[in-house]
Amino acid sequence: MVLLRTVKAHAKIFVVIWIILLSIFATEFRFNLRPELITWLCISFFCWIISKYENDKSKLLFWLIPIQLFWVNSYGLFILGWGIFGAYFLYVYLIKKQKDKRILQVLAALLAVSFINPYGLKGVMFPFYLFTRLQESNVMNNEISEFTSPLEVSAENPLTLFLFSFYALLVLGFISTLLTKEKFKAFQLFIMVVFAWLAFKAIRNIPLFVVVTIPFAINNISSLGITNRISDRLQKKWSKTVYVLHITLLLGFVLLLIDNGYYFLQNRPMKMGVGIDNTIQSVTCSEFMIANEINGKVLNDFNVGSWLEWHWDKPVYIDGRLEVMQEDFFSEYNTSHQRGGLQKLVSKYGPTAILFDYTLLPVWHQQLLQMPNYKMVMEGNKAALYVKKSAYPHIEAFDFRKWLESKNLTHQLSEKKVYELLRTEPLNFRGILYHALTLQVKYLHSEYMKTGIFAYRNGQYAVAERLYLKYLEETKGGDVNVFVNLGSLYMRQKQYNKARLCYIQARKIIPDNPLVKKRLQVLNSRIAPKFY
Repeated sequence: MVLLRTVKAHAKIFVVIWIILLSIFATEFRFNLRPELITWLCISFFCWIISKYENDKSKLLFWLIPIQLFWVNSYGLFILGWGIFGAYFLYVYLIKKQKDKRILQVLAALLAVSFINPYGLKGVMFPFYLFTRLQESNVMNNEISEFTSPLEVSAENPLTLFLFSFYALLVLGFISTLLTKEKFKAFQLFIMVVFAWLAFKAIRNIPLFVVVTIPFAINNISSLGITNRISDRLQKKWSKTVYVLHITLLLGFVLLLIDNGYYFLQNRPMKMGVGIDNTIQSVTCSEFMIANEINGKVLNDFNVGSWLEWHWDKPVYIDGRLEVMQEDFFSEYNTSHQRGGLQKLVSKYGPTAILFDYTLLPVWHQQLLQMPNYKMVMEGNKAALYVKKSAYPHIEAFDFRKWLESKNLTHQLSEKKVYELLRTEPLNFRGILYHALTLQVKYLHSEYMKTGIFAYRNGQYAVAERLYLKYLEETKGGDVNVFVNLGSLYMRQKQYNKARLCYIQARKIIPDNPLVKKRLQVLNSRIAPKFY
Protein backbone atom coordinates (compact mmCIF):
# COMPACT_ATOMS: atom_id res chain seq x y z
CA MET A 1 0.00 0.00 0.00
CA VAL A 2 2.84 2.38 0.80
CA LEU A 3 4.57 1.51 -2.48
CA LEU A 4 1.37 2.18 -4.41
CA ARG A 5 1.14 5.64 -2.81
CA THR A 6 4.62 6.33 -4.18
CA VAL A 7 3.48 5.72 -7.75
CA LYS A 8 2.35 8.71 -9.79
CA ALA A 9 -1.38 9.06 -10.43
CA HIS A 10 -0.99 8.79 -14.21
CA ALA A 11 0.59 5.31 -14.07
CA LYS A 12 -1.57 2.85 -16.01
CA ILE A 13 -3.19 0.20 -13.87
CA PHE A 14 -1.98 -2.77 -15.92
CA VAL A 15 1.64 -1.54 -15.59
CA VAL A 16 1.20 -1.26 -11.83
CA ILE A 17 -0.45 -4.69 -11.55
CA TRP A 18 2.18 -6.64 -13.44
CA ILE A 19 5.22 -4.94 -11.94
CA ILE A 20 3.78 -5.39 -8.44
CA LEU A 21 3.04 -9.05 -9.28
CA LEU A 22 6.58 -9.46 -10.59
CA SER A 23 7.88 -7.97 -7.36
CA ILE A 24 5.81 -10.48 -5.36
CA PHE A 25 7.41 -13.35 -7.30
CA ALA A 26 10.84 -11.88 -6.52
CA THR A 27 10.24 -11.46 -2.77
CA GLU A 28 7.74 -14.09 -1.60
CA PHE A 29 10.52 -16.55 -0.73
CA ARG A 30 11.07 -14.25 2.28
CA PHE A 31 7.38 -13.99 3.24
CA ASN A 32 7.98 -15.24 6.77
CA LEU A 33 7.61 -13.77 10.22
CA ARG A 34 10.99 -12.09 10.16
CA PRO A 35 11.96 -8.76 11.76
CA GLU A 36 13.41 -7.63 8.42
CA LEU A 37 9.80 -6.97 7.31
CA ILE A 38 10.05 -3.81 9.41
CA THR A 39 12.93 -2.69 7.20
CA TRP A 40 10.85 -3.29 4.05
CA LEU A 41 8.13 -1.05 5.49
CA CYS A 42 10.51 1.70 6.60
CA ILE A 43 12.27 1.75 3.22
CA SER A 44 8.87 2.05 1.54
CA PHE A 45 8.01 5.04 3.72
CA PHE A 46 11.35 6.69 2.98
CA CYS A 47 10.92 6.30 -0.79
CA TRP A 48 7.32 7.54 -0.70
CA ILE A 49 8.01 10.61 1.46
CA ILE A 50 11.14 11.58 -0.48
CA SER A 51 9.29 11.25 -3.82
CA LYS A 52 6.42 13.30 -2.47
CA TYR A 53 8.77 16.01 -1.20
CA GLU A 54 10.55 16.08 -4.55
CA ASN A 55 7.23 16.71 -6.30
CA ASP A 56 5.43 19.16 -4.00
CA LYS A 57 7.72 19.96 -1.02
CA SER A 58 5.39 18.04 1.27
CA LYS A 59 5.63 18.62 5.02
CA LEU A 60 5.58 14.84 5.42
CA LEU A 61 9.37 15.00 5.22
CA PHE A 62 9.66 15.48 8.98
CA TRP A 63 7.76 12.20 9.55
CA LEU A 64 10.99 10.47 8.57
CA ILE A 65 12.37 11.32 12.01
CA PRO A 66 9.89 9.24 14.09
CA ILE A 67 10.06 6.50 11.45
CA GLN A 68 13.84 6.38 11.92
CA LEU A 69 13.41 6.28 15.71
CA PHE A 70 11.06 3.30 15.36
CA TRP A 71 13.42 1.65 12.89
CA VAL A 72 16.54 1.95 15.04
CA ASN A 73 14.72 0.30 17.96
CA SER A 74 13.37 -2.52 15.82
CA TYR A 75 15.99 -3.84 13.41
CA GLY A 76 19.70 -3.48 12.72
CA LEU A 77 19.38 -2.31 9.12
CA PHE A 78 18.21 1.17 10.16
CA ILE A 79 21.46 2.43 8.66
CA LEU A 80 19.77 2.10 5.26
CA GLY A 81 17.63 5.08 6.25
CA TRP A 82 20.80 7.13 6.56
CA GLY A 83 21.95 5.91 3.17
CA ILE A 84 18.70 6.64 1.32
CA PHE A 85 18.24 10.10 2.76
CA GLY A 86 21.95 10.85 2.57
CA ALA A 87 21.84 10.09 -1.16
CA TYR A 88 18.87 12.44 -1.54
CA PHE A 89 20.78 15.14 0.35
CA LEU A 90 23.74 14.82 -2.04
CA TYR A 91 21.41 14.87 -5.04
CA VAL A 92 19.76 18.12 -3.92
CA TYR A 93 22.98 19.88 -2.90
CA LEU A 94 25.36 18.64 -5.63
CA ILE A 95 23.21 17.96 -8.69
CA LYS A 96 20.25 20.32 -8.27
CA LYS A 97 22.58 22.78 -6.49
CA GLN A 98 19.87 23.82 -4.05
CA LYS A 99 20.45 24.64 -0.40
CA ASP A 100 17.36 23.24 1.29
CA LYS A 101 17.55 23.77 5.07
CA ARG A 102 14.73 21.31 5.74
CA ILE A 103 16.69 18.47 4.13
CA LEU A 104 19.78 19.36 6.17
CA GLN A 105 17.69 19.51 9.37
CA VAL A 106 16.06 16.14 8.72
CA LEU A 107 19.40 14.50 7.90
CA ALA A 108 20.90 15.76 11.16
CA ALA A 109 17.81 14.59 13.07
CA LEU A 110 17.96 11.11 11.50
CA LEU A 111 21.53 10.72 12.70
CA ALA A 112 20.72 12.10 16.17
CA VAL A 113 17.61 10.01 16.92
CA SER A 114 19.54 6.86 16.02
CA PHE A 115 21.36 7.24 19.33
CA ILE A 116 18.05 6.98 21.20
CA ASN A 117 18.20 3.23 21.73
CA PRO A 118 18.90 1.00 24.77
CA TYR A 119 22.53 0.51 23.72
CA GLY A 120 23.53 4.05 22.75
CA LEU A 121 26.69 4.19 20.64
CA LYS A 122 26.97 0.38 20.66
CA GLY A 123 23.49 0.17 19.10
CA VAL A 124 24.43 2.70 16.42
CA MET A 125 27.58 0.72 15.55
CA PHE A 126 25.71 -2.58 15.37
CA PRO A 127 24.92 -2.39 11.60
CA PHE A 128 28.64 -2.16 10.86
CA TYR A 129 29.11 -5.45 12.73
CA LEU A 130 26.29 -6.99 10.65
CA PHE A 131 28.12 -5.94 7.51
CA THR A 132 30.83 -8.51 8.30
CA ARG A 133 28.26 -11.26 7.62
CA LEU A 134 28.46 -10.37 3.91
CA GLN A 135 32.19 -11.12 3.79
CA GLU A 136 33.14 -14.49 2.32
CA SER A 137 35.56 -15.17 5.18
CA ASN A 138 32.73 -15.06 7.73
CA VAL A 139 31.69 -18.51 9.02
CA MET A 140 27.98 -17.65 8.85
CA ASN A 141 28.31 -16.43 5.28
CA ASN A 142 29.71 -19.82 4.27
CA GLU A 143 27.20 -21.98 6.14
CA ILE A 144 23.81 -20.24 5.85
CA SER A 145 22.03 -20.42 2.50
CA GLU A 146 20.40 -16.98 2.70
CA PHE A 147 23.86 -15.41 2.38
CA THR A 148 24.35 -17.09 -1.00
CA SER A 149 24.73 -14.82 -4.01
CA PRO A 150 22.00 -15.16 -6.67
CA LEU A 151 24.82 -15.82 -9.13
CA GLU A 152 25.61 -19.02 -7.22
CA VAL A 153 22.06 -20.42 -7.19
CA SER A 154 21.84 -23.39 -9.56
CA ALA A 155 19.31 -23.58 -12.40
CA GLU A 156 17.72 -26.66 -10.75
CA ASN A 157 16.90 -24.68 -7.61
CA PRO A 158 13.14 -24.41 -6.85
CA LEU A 159 13.62 -20.63 -6.61
CA THR A 160 14.17 -20.22 -10.37
CA LEU A 161 11.02 -18.07 -10.75
CA PHE A 162 12.21 -15.75 -8.01
CA LEU A 163 15.56 -15.31 -9.77
CA PHE A 164 13.91 -14.64 -13.13
CA SER A 165 11.65 -12.02 -11.52
CA PHE A 166 14.59 -10.38 -9.77
CA TYR A 167 16.61 -10.10 -12.98
CA ALA A 168 13.55 -8.80 -14.86
CA LEU A 169 13.07 -6.05 -12.26
CA LEU A 170 16.79 -5.32 -12.38
CA VAL A 171 16.62 -4.71 -16.15
CA LEU A 172 13.32 -2.81 -15.97
CA GLY A 173 14.52 -0.60 -13.16
CA PHE A 174 17.84 0.44 -14.69
CA ILE A 175 16.70 0.79 -18.32
CA SER A 176 13.58 2.79 -17.47
CA THR A 177 15.61 5.08 -15.21
CA LEU A 178 18.35 5.64 -17.78
CA LEU A 179 15.81 6.50 -20.48
CA THR A 180 13.92 9.06 -18.43
CA LYS A 181 14.89 12.70 -18.80
CA GLU A 182 14.26 13.72 -15.20
CA LYS A 183 17.20 14.84 -13.03
CA PHE A 184 15.75 12.75 -10.21
CA LYS A 185 17.13 9.70 -12.01
CA ALA A 186 20.59 10.47 -10.59
CA PHE A 187 19.27 9.79 -7.09
CA GLN A 188 17.37 6.71 -8.30
CA LEU A 189 20.38 5.23 -10.07
CA PHE A 190 22.62 5.65 -7.05
CA ILE A 191 20.08 3.96 -4.75
CA MET A 192 19.50 1.09 -7.18
CA VAL A 193 23.24 0.49 -7.65
CA VAL A 194 23.81 0.27 -3.88
CA PHE A 195 20.84 -2.01 -3.29
CA ALA A 196 21.67 -4.16 -6.33
CA TRP A 197 25.15 -4.65 -4.85
CA LEU A 198 23.57 -5.77 -1.56
CA ALA A 199 21.26 -8.15 -3.47
CA PHE A 200 24.16 -9.76 -5.31
CA LYS A 201 26.04 -10.22 -2.04
CA ALA A 202 23.19 -12.27 -0.50
CA ILE A 203 19.78 -13.44 -1.74
CA ARG A 204 18.23 -12.35 1.55
CA ASN A 205 18.79 -8.74 0.41
CA ILE A 206 16.91 -9.09 -2.88
CA PRO A 207 13.61 -7.82 -1.34
CA LEU A 208 15.44 -4.64 -0.28
CA PHE A 209 16.37 -3.97 -3.91
CA VAL A 210 12.83 -4.77 -5.06
CA VAL A 211 11.22 -2.40 -2.55
CA VAL A 212 13.27 0.60 -3.70
CA THR A 213 13.03 -0.29 -7.40
CA ILE A 214 9.25 -0.79 -7.76
CA PRO A 215 8.22 2.89 -7.47
CA PHE A 216 11.15 4.03 -9.64
CA ALA A 217 10.35 1.49 -12.38
CA ILE A 218 6.61 2.19 -12.45
CA ASN A 219 7.00 5.98 -12.44
CA ASN A 220 9.73 5.99 -15.09
CA ILE A 221 7.97 3.54 -17.41
CA SER A 222 4.81 5.63 -17.16
CA SER A 223 6.67 8.91 -17.76
CA LEU A 224 8.16 7.51 -20.98
CA GLY A 225 4.65 7.23 -22.36
CA ILE A 226 5.24 4.00 -24.31
CA THR A 227 3.02 1.85 -22.13
CA ASN A 228 0.41 4.60 -21.98
CA ARG A 229 0.08 4.63 -25.77
CA ILE A 230 -0.07 0.83 -25.92
CA SER A 231 -2.65 0.79 -23.13
CA ASP A 232 -4.81 3.41 -24.86
CA ARG A 233 -4.82 1.47 -28.14
CA LEU A 234 -5.66 -1.78 -26.39
CA GLN A 235 -8.50 -0.18 -24.50
CA LYS A 236 -9.94 1.38 -27.66
CA LYS A 237 -9.91 -1.82 -29.71
CA TRP A 238 -10.11 -4.67 -27.20
CA SER A 239 -11.07 -3.00 -23.93
CA LYS A 240 -13.28 -5.83 -22.62
CA THR A 241 -10.89 -8.53 -23.84
CA VAL A 242 -7.94 -6.91 -22.07
CA TYR A 243 -9.82 -6.62 -18.78
CA VAL A 244 -11.17 -10.18 -19.01
CA LEU A 245 -7.67 -11.48 -19.75
CA HIS A 246 -6.21 -9.65 -16.74
CA ILE A 247 -8.93 -10.87 -14.42
CA THR A 248 -8.67 -14.46 -15.72
CA LEU A 249 -4.90 -14.61 -15.25
CA LEU A 250 -5.06 -13.12 -11.76
CA LEU A 251 -7.88 -15.45 -10.70
CA GLY A 252 -5.86 -18.37 -12.06
CA PHE A 253 -2.94 -17.27 -9.90
CA VAL A 254 -5.25 -17.08 -6.87
CA LEU A 255 -6.45 -20.64 -7.57
CA LEU A 256 -2.84 -21.81 -7.69
CA LEU A 257 -2.25 -20.26 -4.28
CA ILE A 258 -5.41 -21.70 -2.70
CA ASP A 259 -4.44 -25.22 -3.81
CA ASN A 260 -0.73 -24.60 -3.16
CA GLY A 261 -0.21 -25.48 -6.82
CA TYR A 262 2.11 -22.48 -7.12
CA TYR A 263 4.52 -24.21 -4.75
CA PHE A 264 3.81 -27.65 -6.22
CA LEU A 265 4.96 -26.45 -9.65
CA GLN A 266 8.26 -25.27 -8.17
CA ASN A 267 8.79 -28.25 -5.84
CA ARG A 268 8.96 -25.84 -2.91
CA PRO A 269 8.99 -26.91 0.77
CA MET A 270 6.94 -23.91 1.93
CA LYS A 271 3.39 -22.78 1.26
CA MET A 272 0.99 -19.97 1.99
CA GLY A 273 -1.59 -20.04 4.76
CA VAL A 274 -2.74 -18.52 8.02
CA GLY A 275 -1.52 -19.63 11.42
CA ILE A 276 1.17 -22.15 12.32
CA ASP A 277 2.54 -24.29 9.49
CA ASN A 278 2.80 -27.74 11.05
CA THR A 279 4.81 -28.99 8.08
CA ILE A 280 7.65 -26.61 8.96
CA GLN A 281 7.65 -26.29 12.77
CA SER A 282 8.46 -29.14 15.19
CA VAL A 283 5.00 -28.99 16.77
CA THR A 284 4.62 -32.72 17.46
CA CYS A 285 7.96 -33.08 19.24
CA SER A 286 7.56 -29.98 21.39
CA GLU A 287 4.06 -31.11 22.41
CA PHE A 288 5.55 -34.50 23.33
CA MET A 289 8.20 -32.78 25.46
CA ILE A 290 5.54 -30.84 27.37
CA ALA A 291 3.23 -33.84 27.84
CA ASN A 292 6.07 -36.06 29.12
CA GLU A 293 7.65 -33.34 31.27
CA ILE A 294 11.01 -33.38 29.52
CA ASN A 295 12.38 -30.34 31.32
CA GLY A 296 16.11 -30.99 31.43
CA LYS A 297 18.82 -29.52 29.22
CA VAL A 298 18.00 -29.73 25.54
CA LEU A 299 20.50 -29.70 22.69
CA ASN A 300 18.74 -28.47 19.57
CA ASP A 301 19.77 -27.50 16.08
CA PHE A 302 19.68 -24.04 14.56
CA ASN A 303 16.41 -24.60 12.66
CA VAL A 304 14.10 -25.65 15.50
CA GLY A 305 15.40 -23.38 18.25
CA SER A 306 13.12 -20.39 17.67
CA TRP A 307 9.98 -22.53 17.63
CA LEU A 308 11.10 -24.56 20.62
CA GLU A 309 11.85 -21.61 22.90
CA TRP A 310 8.42 -20.15 22.12
CA HIS A 311 6.32 -23.30 22.51
CA TRP A 312 8.35 -25.22 25.11
CA ASP A 313 9.15 -22.06 27.09
CA LYS A 314 12.50 -23.30 28.40
CA PRO A 315 16.10 -22.34 27.62
CA VAL A 316 17.42 -23.71 24.33
CA TYR A 317 20.94 -24.26 23.02
CA ILE A 318 20.68 -22.16 19.85
CA ASP A 319 18.02 -20.26 17.89
CA GLY A 320 17.83 -18.43 14.56
CA ARG A 321 18.84 -14.94 15.70
CA LEU A 322 22.10 -14.47 13.83
CA GLU A 323 22.27 -10.86 15.01
CA VAL A 324 22.52 -12.03 18.63
CA MET A 325 24.97 -14.93 18.53
CA GLN A 326 28.63 -14.35 17.90
CA GLU A 327 30.85 -16.14 15.38
CA ASP A 328 32.70 -18.17 18.04
CA PHE A 329 29.49 -19.72 19.34
CA PHE A 330 28.20 -20.41 15.83
CA SER A 331 31.54 -22.03 14.98
CA GLU A 332 31.16 -24.33 18.00
CA TYR A 333 27.72 -25.34 16.78
CA ASN A 334 29.03 -25.76 13.24
CA THR A 335 31.66 -28.29 14.37
CA SER A 336 28.83 -30.66 15.33
CA HIS A 337 28.22 -31.19 11.60
CA GLN A 338 31.54 -33.02 11.41
CA ARG A 339 32.24 -36.59 12.45
CA GLY A 340 32.32 -36.80 16.24
CA GLY A 341 31.31 -33.15 16.59
CA LEU A 342 27.92 -33.84 18.14
CA GLN A 343 29.51 -36.04 20.81
CA LYS A 344 31.74 -33.10 21.79
CA LEU A 345 28.66 -30.91 22.35
CA VAL A 346 26.98 -33.68 24.33
CA SER A 347 30.07 -34.08 26.52
CA LYS A 348 30.31 -30.34 27.13
CA TYR A 349 26.62 -29.58 27.87
CA GLY A 350 25.25 -32.93 29.10
CA PRO A 351 21.77 -32.67 27.51
CA THR A 352 18.97 -35.01 28.53
CA ALA A 353 17.18 -34.39 25.22
CA ILE A 354 18.30 -33.74 21.62
CA LEU A 355 15.88 -32.24 19.09
CA PHE A 356 16.77 -31.56 15.45
CA ASP A 357 15.41 -31.20 11.93
CA TYR A 358 16.43 -34.45 10.27
CA THR A 359 15.61 -33.21 6.76
CA LEU A 360 18.27 -30.50 7.04
CA LEU A 361 20.68 -32.16 9.45
CA PRO A 362 21.11 -35.87 8.57
CA VAL A 363 24.65 -35.65 9.96
CA TRP A 364 23.24 -35.44 13.51
CA HIS A 365 21.12 -38.50 12.89
CA GLN A 366 24.12 -40.46 11.64
CA GLN A 367 26.05 -39.59 14.79
CA LEU A 368 23.13 -40.37 17.11
CA LEU A 369 22.94 -43.88 15.68
CA GLN A 370 26.41 -44.37 17.19
CA MET A 371 25.40 -43.05 20.63
CA PRO A 372 23.77 -45.93 22.58
CA ASN A 373 22.98 -43.74 25.59
CA TYR A 374 20.20 -41.98 23.65
CA LYS A 375 16.98 -43.34 22.20
CA MET A 376 14.52 -41.82 19.72
CA VAL A 377 11.12 -41.27 21.34
CA MET A 378 9.25 -39.06 18.85
CA GLU A 379 9.24 -38.10 15.18
CA GLY A 380 7.00 -35.55 13.55
CA ASN A 381 6.92 -32.48 11.30
CA LYS A 382 10.43 -33.33 9.99
CA ALA A 383 11.93 -33.24 13.50
CA ALA A 384 13.21 -36.07 15.68
CA LEU A 385 13.48 -36.15 19.47
CA TYR A 386 16.09 -38.25 21.28
CA VAL A 387 16.33 -38.53 25.07
CA LYS A 388 18.92 -39.93 27.43
CA LYS A 389 17.90 -43.45 28.43
CA SER A 390 18.95 -43.06 32.06
CA ALA A 391 17.03 -39.77 32.44
CA TYR A 392 13.73 -41.02 30.97
CA PRO A 393 13.63 -44.82 31.26
CA HIS A 394 9.81 -44.82 31.40
CA ILE A 395 9.40 -43.31 27.92
CA GLU A 396 9.11 -45.92 25.18
CA ALA A 397 11.27 -45.75 22.09
CA PHE A 398 9.58 -44.60 18.90
CA ASP A 399 7.99 -47.41 16.86
CA PHE A 400 7.58 -46.83 13.12
CA ARG A 401 5.04 -49.66 12.88
CA LYS A 402 2.79 -48.02 15.45
CA TRP A 403 3.11 -44.77 13.51
CA LEU A 404 1.83 -46.59 10.42
CA GLU A 405 -1.10 -47.92 12.45
CA SER A 406 -2.01 -44.39 13.52
CA LYS A 407 -2.25 -43.46 9.82
CA ASN A 408 -4.19 -46.62 8.84
CA LEU A 409 -1.38 -47.74 6.55
CA THR A 410 -0.63 -51.18 7.94
CA HIS A 411 -2.32 -53.16 5.15
CA GLN A 412 0.19 -54.77 2.79
CA LEU A 413 0.03 -53.81 -0.88
CA SER A 414 0.06 -56.59 -3.44
CA GLU A 415 2.86 -56.76 -6.00
CA LYS A 416 0.34 -55.93 -8.69
CA LYS A 417 -0.71 -52.77 -6.82
CA VAL A 418 2.91 -51.79 -6.22
CA TYR A 419 3.75 -52.01 -9.93
CA GLU A 420 0.55 -50.20 -10.78
CA LEU A 421 1.65 -47.29 -8.61
CA LEU A 422 5.22 -47.35 -9.93
CA ARG A 423 3.86 -47.12 -13.47
CA THR A 424 1.95 -43.95 -12.62
CA GLU A 425 2.60 -41.66 -15.54
CA PRO A 426 4.63 -38.73 -14.15
CA LEU A 427 2.91 -35.38 -14.45
CA ASN A 428 4.66 -32.87 -16.68
CA PHE A 429 4.38 -29.13 -16.14
CA ARG A 430 1.13 -28.93 -18.11
CA GLY A 431 -0.37 -31.83 -16.16
CA ILE A 432 0.60 -30.36 -12.80
CA LEU A 433 -0.78 -26.96 -13.84
CA TYR A 434 -4.11 -28.52 -14.88
CA HIS A 435 -4.42 -30.53 -11.67
CA ALA A 436 -3.47 -27.49 -9.61
CA LEU A 437 -6.01 -25.20 -11.27
CA THR A 438 -8.73 -27.83 -10.82
CA LEU A 439 -7.77 -28.32 -7.15
CA GLN A 440 -6.78 -31.96 -7.66
CA VAL A 441 -3.28 -32.01 -6.20
CA LYS A 442 -1.95 -32.55 -2.73
CA TYR A 443 0.80 -30.33 -1.46
CA LEU A 444 4.36 -31.61 -1.80
CA HIS A 445 6.62 -32.56 1.10
CA SER A 446 3.83 -34.18 3.13
CA GLU A 447 4.50 -36.14 6.30
CA TYR A 448 4.48 -39.37 4.28
CA MET A 449 7.50 -38.29 2.26
CA LYS A 450 9.44 -36.85 5.19
CA THR A 451 8.76 -39.74 7.56
CA GLY A 452 9.54 -42.14 4.72
CA ILE A 453 12.98 -40.56 4.30
CA PHE A 454 13.62 -40.83 8.04
CA ALA A 455 12.43 -44.45 8.13
CA TYR A 456 14.80 -45.26 5.26
CA ARG A 457 17.73 -43.72 7.16
CA ASN A 458 16.79 -45.83 10.18
CA GLY A 459 16.83 -49.03 8.10
CA GLN A 460 13.04 -49.39 8.20
CA TYR A 461 12.78 -50.17 4.50
CA ALA A 462 9.33 -51.74 4.50
CA VAL A 463 7.94 -48.70 6.32
CA ALA A 464 9.75 -46.33 3.96
CA GLU A 465 8.37 -48.15 0.90
CA ARG A 466 4.80 -48.00 2.21
CA LEU A 467 5.08 -44.28 2.90
CA TYR A 468 6.74 -43.48 -0.42
CA LEU A 469 4.03 -45.37 -2.32
CA LYS A 470 1.33 -43.54 -0.36
CA TYR A 471 2.97 -40.25 -1.25
CA LEU A 472 3.26 -41.29 -4.91
CA GLU A 473 -0.45 -42.05 -4.95
CA GLU A 474 -1.23 -38.77 -3.19
CA THR A 475 0.74 -36.56 -5.57
CA LYS A 476 -0.29 -38.41 -8.76
CA GLY A 477 3.33 -38.72 -9.86
CA GLY A 478 3.94 -35.00 -9.69
CA ASP A 479 7.09 -35.15 -7.55
CA VAL A 480 10.17 -36.65 -9.18
CA ASN A 481 11.84 -37.09 -5.78
CA VAL A 482 9.56 -39.98 -4.84
CA PHE A 483 10.68 -41.98 -7.90
CA VAL A 484 14.34 -41.27 -7.08
CA ASN A 485 13.86 -42.24 -3.43
CA LEU A 486 12.01 -45.43 -4.31
CA GLY A 487 14.75 -46.27 -6.81
CA SER A 488 17.40 -45.95 -4.10
CA LEU A 489 15.35 -48.07 -1.71
CA TYR A 490 14.82 -50.86 -4.24
CA MET A 491 18.48 -50.86 -5.22
CA ARG A 492 19.46 -51.32 -1.58
CA GLN A 493 17.01 -54.22 -1.36
CA LYS A 494 18.32 -55.64 -4.67
CA GLN A 495 14.88 -55.35 -6.29
CA TYR A 496 16.43 -54.20 -9.55
CA ASN A 497 13.34 -54.46 -11.76
CA LYS A 498 11.46 -52.03 -9.55
CA ALA A 499 14.48 -49.76 -9.19
CA ARG A 500 14.92 -49.57 -12.97
CA LEU A 501 11.26 -48.75 -13.47
CA CYS A 502 11.50 -45.92 -10.89
CA TYR A 503 14.50 -44.33 -12.59
CA ILE A 504 12.88 -44.59 -16.02
CA GLN A 505 9.90 -42.70 -14.58
CA ALA A 506 12.24 -40.13 -13.06
CA ARG A 507 14.03 -39.70 -16.40
CA LYS A 508 10.75 -38.62 -17.98
CA ILE A 509 10.73 -35.59 -15.66
CA ILE A 510 14.48 -34.88 -15.37
CA PRO A 511 16.05 -36.45 -18.49
CA ASP A 512 19.52 -34.94 -18.00
CA ASN A 513 19.92 -35.62 -14.28
CA PRO A 514 23.39 -37.24 -13.79
CA LEU A 515 22.31 -39.39 -10.81
CA VAL A 516 19.37 -40.89 -12.71
CA LYS A 517 21.55 -41.54 -15.77
CA LYS A 518 24.24 -43.24 -13.71
CA ARG A 519 21.77 -45.45 -11.82
CA LEU A 520 20.11 -46.55 -15.07
CA GLN A 521 23.48 -47.46 -16.56
CA VAL A 522 24.25 -49.63 -13.52
CA LEU A 523 20.82 -51.26 -13.58
CA ASN A 524 20.88 -51.91 -17.32
CA SER A 525 24.12 -53.80 -16.89
CA ARG A 526 22.60 -56.07 -14.23
CA ILE A 527 19.16 -57.05 -15.46
CA ALA A 528 17.21 -57.87 -18.59
CA PRO A 529 15.49 -54.95 -20.36
CA LYS A 530 12.00 -56.28 -19.70
CA PHE A 531 10.03 -55.52 -16.56
CA TYR A 532 8.14 -57.90 -14.32
